[in-house]
Amino acid sequence: KRRLRGLGSDLAVLIGRPEDLLPNLFAEGSSVYTQEEVTSEELDVDCRLRAKLIERGVRFEHCWGSTLFHKDDLPFQPDLRDMPDGYTQFKNQVAAELRCKINEVPPTFNGTPKLRTSIGIRSVLNEPEPGSLPRPEGCDALFAQELTWGELPFAESVALLDRGHELGVMEFEGGEDVALARLRYYMSEARHISNYADTRNGMLGPAYSTKLSPWISYGCLSPRKVFEELRTFEREYAADRNTYWFLFALLARDFFRFYARKHGSAIFFEGGVIHQASEWHGGDAEFILWAEGRTGFPLVDANMRELAASGWMSNRGRQNVASFLVFDLRVDWRRGADWFESHLIDYDVASNWVNWHNAPALNGGRVNRFNILRQAQVYDPDGAYVRHWLPELRNVPPEHVHRPWALTAEQR
Repeated sequence: KRRLRGLGSDLAVLIGRPEDLLPNLFAEGSSVYTQEEVTSEELDVDCRLRAKLIERGVRFEHCWGSTLFHKDDLPFQPDLRDMPDGYTQFKNQVAAELRCKINEVPPTFNGTPKLRTSIGIRSVLNEPEPGSLPRPEGCDALFAQELTWGELPFAESVALLDRGHELGVMEFEGGEDVALARLRYYMSEARHISNYADTRNGMLGPAYSTKLSPWISYGCLSPRKVFEELRTFEREYAADRNTYWFLFALLARDFFRFYARKHGSAIFFEGGVIHQASEWHGGDAEFILWAEGRTGFPLVDANMRELAASGWMSNRGRQNVASFLVFDLRVDWRRGADWFESHLIDYDVASNWVNWHNAPALNGGRVNRFNILRQAQVYDPDGAYVRHWLPELRNVPPEHVHRPWALTAEQR
Protein backbone atom coordinates (compact mmCIF):
# COMPACT_ATOMS: atom_id res chain seq x y z
CA LYS A 1 0.00 0.00 0.00
CA ARG A 2 2.83 2.41 0.88
CA ARG A 3 4.66 1.57 -2.35
CA LEU A 4 1.58 2.20 -4.47
CA ARG A 5 0.88 5.48 -2.73
CA GLY A 6 4.41 6.52 -3.57
CA LEU A 7 3.47 6.10 -7.23
CA GLY A 8 0.32 8.14 -6.86
CA SER A 9 -1.85 5.03 -6.73
CA ASP A 10 -3.27 2.98 -3.85
CA LEU A 11 -4.45 -0.42 -2.63
CA ALA A 12 -7.95 -1.13 -1.37
CA VAL A 13 -8.32 -3.99 1.13
CA LEU A 14 -11.80 -5.50 1.25
CA ILE A 15 -13.08 -8.41 3.32
CA GLY A 16 -15.55 -10.72 1.63
CA ARG A 17 -16.14 -12.70 -1.55
CA PRO A 18 -14.73 -11.07 -4.71
CA GLU A 19 -17.90 -11.82 -6.67
CA ASP A 20 -19.96 -10.01 -4.02
CA LEU A 21 -17.76 -6.95 -3.50
CA LEU A 22 -15.98 -6.11 -6.73
CA PRO A 23 -18.85 -5.69 -9.23
CA ASN A 24 -20.20 -2.70 -7.26
CA LEU A 25 -16.91 -0.84 -7.63
CA PHE A 26 -16.78 -0.64 -11.41
CA ALA A 27 -18.76 1.47 -13.83
CA GLU A 28 -19.94 0.21 -17.19
CA GLY A 29 -17.07 0.19 -19.68
CA SER A 30 -14.42 -0.45 -16.99
CA SER A 31 -11.90 -3.29 -17.21
CA VAL A 32 -10.77 -5.73 -14.54
CA TYR A 33 -7.43 -7.50 -14.91
CA THR A 34 -6.54 -10.46 -12.75
CA GLN A 35 -3.88 -13.12 -12.68
CA GLU A 36 -4.91 -16.39 -14.29
CA GLU A 37 -5.45 -19.19 -11.80
CA VAL A 38 -5.06 -22.95 -12.29
CA THR A 39 -6.90 -24.67 -9.44
CA SER A 40 -10.61 -25.38 -9.03
CA GLU A 41 -11.75 -23.13 -6.18
CA GLU A 42 -9.92 -20.11 -7.58
CA LEU A 43 -11.26 -20.81 -11.08
CA ASP A 44 -14.79 -21.06 -9.68
CA VAL A 45 -14.42 -17.61 -8.07
CA ASP A 46 -13.21 -16.21 -11.40
CA CYS A 47 -16.19 -17.73 -13.18
CA ARG A 48 -18.72 -16.25 -10.77
CA LEU A 49 -16.99 -12.87 -10.81
CA ARG A 50 -16.79 -12.79 -14.59
CA ALA A 51 -20.52 -13.49 -14.91
CA LYS A 52 -21.44 -10.62 -12.58
CA LEU A 53 -19.04 -8.18 -14.21
CA ILE A 54 -20.30 -8.96 -17.70
CA GLU A 55 -23.84 -8.24 -16.47
CA ARG A 56 -22.65 -4.74 -15.54
CA GLY A 57 -20.84 -4.19 -18.83
CA VAL A 58 -17.35 -4.59 -17.31
CA ARG A 59 -14.57 -6.38 -19.15
CA PHE A 60 -12.79 -9.21 -17.32
CA GLU A 61 -9.33 -10.18 -18.55
CA HIS A 62 -6.62 -12.55 -17.36
CA CYS A 63 -2.86 -12.13 -17.42
CA TRP A 64 -0.32 -14.85 -16.67
CA GLY A 65 2.03 -14.46 -13.73
CA SER A 66 3.72 -16.02 -10.68
CA THR A 67 6.01 -18.34 -12.68
CA LEU A 68 9.50 -18.05 -14.10
CA PHE A 69 8.44 -19.31 -17.52
CA HIS A 70 5.41 -17.82 -19.20
CA LYS A 71 2.93 -20.53 -20.12
CA ASP A 72 3.25 -19.58 -23.81
CA ASP A 73 7.02 -20.17 -23.72
CA LEU A 74 6.89 -23.81 -22.62
CA PRO A 75 7.89 -26.50 -25.16
CA PHE A 76 4.58 -28.32 -24.65
CA GLN A 77 1.07 -28.33 -26.07
CA PRO A 78 -1.15 -25.48 -24.76
CA ASP A 79 -3.13 -27.93 -22.61
CA LEU A 80 0.17 -29.42 -21.32
CA ARG A 81 -0.90 -32.95 -22.27
CA ASP A 82 2.71 -33.77 -23.25
CA MET A 83 4.30 -32.19 -20.18
CA PRO A 84 6.23 -34.80 -18.12
CA ASP A 85 4.84 -35.67 -14.71
CA GLY A 86 8.34 -35.93 -13.26
CA TYR A 87 10.24 -32.79 -12.27
CA THR A 88 13.64 -33.79 -13.64
CA GLN A 89 12.17 -34.52 -17.07
CA PHE A 90 10.23 -31.23 -16.95
CA LYS A 91 13.34 -29.25 -16.01
CA ASN A 92 15.44 -30.89 -18.71
CA GLN A 93 12.90 -30.07 -21.40
CA VAL A 94 12.14 -26.45 -20.53
CA ALA A 95 15.82 -25.40 -20.49
CA ALA A 96 18.67 -27.24 -22.25
CA GLU A 97 21.12 -25.45 -19.97
CA LEU A 98 19.66 -27.29 -16.98
CA ARG A 99 19.79 -30.79 -18.43
CA CYS A 100 21.37 -33.41 -16.22
CA LYS A 101 20.53 -36.61 -14.40
CA ILE A 102 18.96 -36.73 -10.95
CA ASN A 103 21.30 -35.42 -8.20
CA GLU A 104 23.86 -34.22 -10.75
CA VAL A 105 24.88 -30.68 -11.73
CA PRO A 106 24.88 -29.58 -15.40
CA PRO A 107 28.33 -28.93 -16.92
CA THR A 108 27.47 -25.27 -17.57
CA PHE A 109 27.49 -24.64 -13.81
CA ASN A 110 31.24 -25.12 -13.60
CA GLY A 111 32.36 -22.57 -11.02
CA THR A 112 33.18 -19.76 -13.47
CA PRO A 113 31.26 -16.56 -14.23
CA LYS A 114 28.38 -17.13 -16.65
CA LEU A 115 28.04 -14.00 -18.75
CA ARG A 116 25.12 -15.25 -20.83
CA THR A 117 22.33 -17.75 -20.43
CA SER A 118 20.07 -19.52 -22.90
CA ILE A 119 17.30 -19.99 -20.32
CA GLY A 120 14.29 -18.31 -21.92
CA ILE A 121 12.78 -16.41 -19.02
CA ARG A 122 11.16 -13.10 -19.81
CA SER A 123 12.51 -9.92 -18.23
CA VAL A 124 10.94 -8.30 -15.21
CA LEU A 125 8.61 -5.46 -16.12
CA ASN A 126 9.84 -1.95 -15.49
CA GLU A 127 8.59 -0.27 -12.34
CA PRO A 128 5.59 1.95 -13.12
CA GLU A 129 6.29 5.65 -13.42
CA PRO A 130 4.71 7.92 -10.80
CA GLY A 131 1.24 8.85 -11.96
CA SER A 132 0.91 5.94 -14.41
CA LEU A 133 -1.57 4.10 -12.15
CA PRO A 134 -3.96 6.87 -11.08
CA ARG A 135 -6.57 6.22 -8.43
CA PRO A 136 -10.15 6.10 -9.71
CA GLU A 137 -12.23 9.11 -8.84
CA GLY A 138 -14.85 8.97 -6.11
CA CYS A 139 -13.11 6.24 -4.08
CA ASP A 140 -11.31 8.31 -1.45
CA ALA A 141 -13.18 6.71 1.44
CA LEU A 142 -12.35 3.22 0.15
CA PHE A 143 -8.63 3.90 -0.05
CA ALA A 144 -8.53 5.81 3.23
CA GLN A 145 -9.28 2.66 5.21
CA GLU A 146 -6.31 1.47 7.25
CA LEU A 147 -7.25 -1.98 8.53
CA THR A 148 -5.50 -3.43 11.56
CA TRP A 149 -4.96 -7.13 12.25
CA GLY A 150 -7.76 -7.03 14.80
CA GLU A 151 -10.27 -6.12 12.10
CA LEU A 152 -9.34 -9.03 9.86
CA PRO A 153 -11.14 -12.39 10.07
CA PHE A 154 -7.95 -14.29 10.87
CA ALA A 155 -6.73 -12.04 13.69
CA GLU A 156 -6.84 -14.84 16.25
CA SER A 157 -4.60 -17.18 14.25
CA VAL A 158 -2.12 -14.37 13.57
CA ALA A 159 -1.93 -13.67 17.29
CA LEU A 160 -1.04 -17.30 17.89
CA LEU A 161 1.76 -17.13 15.31
CA ASP A 162 3.22 -14.07 17.02
CA ARG A 163 4.16 -16.28 19.95
CA GLY A 164 6.51 -18.25 17.72
CA HIS A 165 8.74 -15.36 16.71
CA GLU A 166 11.20 -15.90 19.52
CA LEU A 167 11.92 -19.47 18.47
CA GLY A 168 11.12 -19.10 14.78
CA VAL A 169 13.78 -18.99 12.05
CA MET A 170 13.10 -15.28 11.50
CA GLU A 171 10.30 -12.76 11.67
CA PHE A 172 8.42 -12.43 8.41
CA GLU A 173 7.01 -9.01 7.59
CA GLY A 174 4.86 -8.40 4.53
CA GLY A 175 5.45 -6.00 1.66
CA GLU A 176 7.72 -5.55 -1.33
CA ASP A 177 10.34 -3.43 0.44
CA VAL A 178 11.04 -6.13 3.03
CA ALA A 179 11.03 -8.82 0.34
CA LEU A 180 13.60 -6.98 -1.78
CA ALA A 181 15.72 -6.33 1.30
CA ARG A 182 15.76 -10.05 2.14
CA LEU A 183 16.64 -10.89 -1.48
CA ARG A 184 19.53 -8.41 -1.53
CA TYR A 185 20.78 -9.59 1.85
CA TYR A 186 20.78 -13.26 0.87
CA MET A 187 22.26 -12.79 -2.60
CA SER A 188 24.71 -9.93 -2.37
CA GLU A 189 25.20 -8.62 1.17
CA ALA A 190 25.69 -11.83 3.17
CA ARG A 191 26.18 -13.90 -0.02
CA HIS A 192 24.52 -16.93 1.55
CA ILE A 193 23.91 -18.13 -2.00
CA SER A 194 27.58 -19.17 -2.01
CA ASN A 195 26.76 -21.95 0.46
CA TYR A 196 23.30 -22.88 -0.74
CA ALA A 197 24.14 -26.42 -1.88
CA ASP A 198 25.51 -27.28 1.57
CA THR A 199 22.85 -25.50 3.65
CA ARG A 200 19.62 -26.02 1.66
CA ASN A 201 18.62 -29.02 3.78
CA GLY A 202 19.08 -27.23 7.07
CA MET A 203 16.29 -26.71 9.59
CA LEU A 204 17.56 -24.18 12.12
CA GLY A 205 18.35 -20.49 11.72
CA PRO A 206 17.71 -17.77 9.09
CA ALA A 207 20.62 -18.55 6.76
CA TYR A 208 20.02 -22.16 5.71
CA SER A 209 17.65 -21.25 2.85
CA THR A 210 16.41 -18.11 1.13
CA LYS A 211 13.13 -17.85 3.13
CA LEU A 212 11.71 -15.98 0.13
CA SER A 213 8.71 -18.26 -0.35
CA PRO A 214 6.24 -16.26 1.80
CA TRP A 215 6.82 -13.14 -0.27
CA ILE A 216 6.68 -15.04 -3.56
CA SER A 217 3.48 -16.82 -2.53
CA TYR A 218 1.68 -13.55 -1.76
CA GLY A 219 2.94 -11.69 -4.80
CA CYS A 220 5.25 -9.32 -2.91
CA LEU A 221 8.19 -10.69 -4.90
CA SER A 222 8.33 -12.02 -8.45
CA PRO A 223 10.25 -15.25 -9.13
CA ARG A 224 11.64 -13.49 -12.22
CA LYS A 225 13.09 -10.77 -10.00
CA VAL A 226 14.76 -13.51 -7.95
CA PHE A 227 16.11 -15.04 -11.16
CA GLU A 228 17.55 -11.69 -12.25
CA GLU A 229 19.37 -11.35 -8.94
CA LEU A 230 20.68 -14.89 -9.37
CA ARG A 231 21.95 -14.01 -12.84
CA THR A 232 23.70 -10.93 -11.46
CA PHE A 233 25.52 -13.16 -9.00
CA GLU A 234 26.47 -15.66 -11.72
CA ARG A 235 27.86 -12.92 -13.96
CA GLU A 236 29.87 -11.27 -11.19
CA TYR A 237 31.03 -14.36 -9.30
CA ALA A 238 30.24 -17.83 -10.59
CA ALA A 239 27.61 -20.23 -11.83
CA ASP A 240 28.25 -23.33 -9.76
CA ARG A 241 26.45 -26.07 -7.88
CA ASN A 242 25.09 -23.48 -5.44
CA THR A 243 23.37 -21.41 -8.10
CA TYR A 244 22.17 -24.55 -9.88
CA TRP A 245 20.46 -26.00 -6.81
CA PHE A 246 19.01 -22.57 -6.05
CA LEU A 247 17.52 -22.39 -9.55
CA PHE A 248 16.42 -26.03 -9.25
CA ALA A 249 14.31 -25.10 -6.22
CA LEU A 250 12.96 -21.90 -7.77
CA LEU A 251 11.91 -23.66 -10.98
CA ALA A 252 10.12 -26.37 -8.99
CA ARG A 253 7.41 -23.79 -8.24
CA ASP A 254 6.76 -23.59 -11.98
CA PHE A 255 6.51 -27.36 -12.19
CA PHE A 256 3.93 -27.54 -9.40
CA ARG A 257 1.79 -24.82 -10.96
CA PHE A 258 1.88 -26.27 -14.47
CA TYR A 259 1.29 -29.77 -13.08
CA ALA A 260 -1.83 -28.47 -11.35
CA ARG A 261 -2.93 -26.79 -14.56
CA LYS A 262 -2.43 -30.01 -16.52
CA HIS A 263 -4.25 -32.34 -14.13
CA GLY A 264 -6.91 -30.04 -12.69
CA SER A 265 -8.91 -31.28 -9.71
CA ALA A 266 -7.23 -34.73 -9.78
CA ILE A 267 -4.47 -33.34 -7.55
CA PHE A 268 -7.06 -33.09 -4.76
CA PHE A 269 -8.48 -36.60 -5.17
CA GLU A 270 -7.57 -39.42 -2.78
CA GLY A 271 -6.16 -41.56 -5.60
CA GLY A 272 -4.46 -38.67 -7.36
CA VAL A 273 -3.85 -38.51 -11.08
CA ILE A 274 -3.26 -42.28 -11.29
CA HIS A 275 -6.50 -43.11 -9.41
CA GLN A 276 -4.68 -45.39 -6.99
CA ALA A 277 -6.75 -47.03 -4.27
CA SER A 278 -5.19 -46.89 -0.79
CA GLU A 279 -6.09 -48.23 2.62
CA TRP A 280 -5.69 -45.64 5.35
CA HIS A 281 -5.56 -47.47 8.67
CA GLY A 282 -4.71 -44.33 10.64
CA GLY A 283 -7.57 -42.21 11.94
CA ASP A 284 -8.23 -39.19 14.14
CA ALA A 285 -6.01 -40.35 16.99
CA GLU A 286 -2.95 -40.76 14.78
CA PHE A 287 -3.61 -37.51 12.95
CA ILE A 288 -3.96 -35.50 16.17
CA LEU A 289 -0.68 -36.88 17.54
CA TRP A 290 1.02 -35.86 14.30
CA ALA A 291 -0.59 -32.43 14.08
CA GLU A 292 0.19 -31.54 17.70
CA GLY A 293 3.77 -32.85 17.58
CA ARG A 294 3.23 -35.70 20.04
CA THR A 295 4.16 -38.80 18.01
CA GLY A 296 7.21 -39.58 20.16
CA PHE A 297 9.57 -39.22 17.18
CA PRO A 298 11.53 -36.03 17.97
CA LEU A 299 12.27 -34.97 14.38
CA VAL A 300 8.59 -35.17 13.43
CA ASP A 301 7.38 -33.53 16.63
CA ALA A 302 9.86 -30.65 16.45
CA ASN A 303 8.85 -29.82 12.88
CA MET A 304 5.14 -29.94 13.67
CA ARG A 305 5.55 -27.71 16.71
CA GLU A 306 7.58 -25.23 14.66
CA LEU A 307 4.76 -25.11 12.10
CA ALA A 308 2.11 -24.54 14.78
CA ALA A 309 4.10 -21.81 16.50
CA SER A 310 5.53 -19.90 13.55
CA GLY A 311 3.82 -20.97 10.34
CA TRP A 312 7.15 -22.09 8.93
CA MET A 313 8.80 -25.43 8.26
CA SER A 314 11.92 -26.28 6.25
CA ASN A 315 11.71 -28.20 3.01
CA ARG A 316 13.51 -31.12 4.63
CA GLY A 317 11.04 -31.08 7.47
CA ARG A 318 8.04 -30.99 5.14
CA GLN A 319 9.22 -34.07 3.29
CA ASN A 320 9.82 -35.98 6.50
CA VAL A 321 6.54 -35.21 8.24
CA ALA A 322 4.59 -35.98 5.06
CA SER A 323 6.30 -39.34 4.67
CA PHE A 324 5.69 -40.14 8.33
CA LEU A 325 1.99 -39.32 8.18
CA VAL A 326 1.40 -41.29 4.98
CA PHE A 327 3.64 -44.34 5.39
CA ASP A 328 4.13 -44.75 9.13
CA LEU A 329 0.81 -43.57 10.52
CA ARG A 330 -1.14 -44.56 7.37
CA VAL A 331 -3.27 -41.42 7.48
CA ASP A 332 -4.93 -40.04 4.33
CA TRP A 333 -2.47 -37.61 2.72
CA ARG A 334 -5.21 -35.06 2.13
CA ARG A 335 -5.52 -34.43 5.86
CA GLY A 336 -1.87 -33.42 5.93
CA ALA A 337 -2.27 -31.17 2.90
CA ASP A 338 -5.28 -29.50 4.49
CA TRP A 339 -3.39 -28.97 7.78
CA PHE A 340 -0.51 -27.35 5.92
CA GLU A 341 -2.95 -25.17 3.98
CA SER A 342 -4.30 -23.85 7.27
CA HIS A 343 -0.93 -23.22 8.92
CA LEU A 344 1.83 -22.41 6.41
CA ILE A 345 2.88 -18.79 6.19
CA ASP A 346 4.05 -19.44 2.62
CA TYR A 347 1.02 -21.46 1.54
CA ASP A 348 0.66 -21.83 -2.21
CA VAL A 349 -2.15 -24.01 -3.57
CA ALA A 350 -0.17 -25.79 -6.28
CA SER A 351 3.09 -26.18 -4.37
CA ASN A 352 1.38 -27.51 -1.27
CA TRP A 353 -1.12 -29.89 -2.85
CA VAL A 354 1.14 -31.27 -5.57
CA ASN A 355 3.89 -31.93 -3.03
CA TRP A 356 1.46 -33.77 -0.77
CA HIS A 357 -0.12 -35.55 -3.75
CA ASN A 358 3.33 -36.82 -4.72
CA ALA A 359 4.30 -37.92 -1.20
CA PRO A 360 2.45 -41.29 -1.63
CA ALA A 361 3.65 -41.37 -5.29
CA LEU A 362 0.23 -40.61 -6.76
CA ASN A 363 2.01 -39.15 -9.79
CA GLY A 364 3.14 -42.64 -10.79
CA GLY A 365 6.74 -41.94 -9.79
CA ARG A 366 8.99 -43.67 -7.32
CA VAL A 367 7.95 -44.05 -3.69
CA ASN A 368 10.06 -41.92 -1.32
CA ARG A 369 9.55 -43.33 2.15
CA PHE A 370 11.87 -41.59 4.58
CA ASN A 371 13.58 -43.36 7.45
CA ILE A 372 12.92 -40.76 10.13
CA LEU A 373 15.72 -41.87 12.45
CA ARG A 374 18.23 -41.92 9.62
CA GLN A 375 17.07 -38.48 8.45
CA ALA A 376 17.49 -37.16 11.98
CA GLN A 377 21.05 -38.48 12.21
CA VAL A 378 22.00 -36.94 8.84
CA TYR A 379 20.30 -33.53 9.08
CA ASP A 380 20.29 -32.92 12.85
CA PRO A 381 23.28 -34.96 14.06
CA ASP A 382 23.80 -33.10 17.33
CA GLY A 383 20.09 -32.70 18.04
CA ALA A 384 20.25 -28.90 18.05
CA TYR A 385 17.03 -28.57 16.05
CA VAL A 386 14.89 -30.95 18.12
CA ARG A 387 16.19 -29.47 21.38
CA HIS A 388 15.24 -26.01 20.09
CA TRP A 389 11.60 -26.99 19.66
CA LEU A 390 11.24 -29.76 22.26
CA PRO A 391 12.20 -28.33 25.65
CA GLU A 392 11.62 -31.72 27.28
CA LEU A 393 14.69 -33.03 25.41
CA ARG A 394 17.12 -30.18 26.08
CA ASN A 395 19.08 -32.14 28.68
CA VAL A 396 19.14 -35.41 26.77
CA PRO A 397 22.64 -36.32 25.48
CA PRO A 398 23.20 -36.28 21.68
CA GLU A 399 23.39 -40.05 21.38
CA HIS A 400 19.84 -40.40 22.70
CA VAL A 401 18.15 -37.16 21.63
CA HIS A 402 16.54 -38.75 18.56
CA ARG A 403 15.80 -42.01 20.41
CA PRO A 404 14.68 -40.91 23.87
CA TRP A 405 12.94 -44.25 24.40
CA ALA A 406 16.40 -45.86 24.57
CA LEU A 407 17.25 -44.00 27.79
CA THR A 408 17.57 -46.21 30.82
CA ALA A 409 15.34 -45.65 33.82
CA GLU A 410 18.25 -44.06 35.64
CA GLN A 411 19.02 -41.71 32.72
CA ARG A 412 15.40 -40.60 32.55
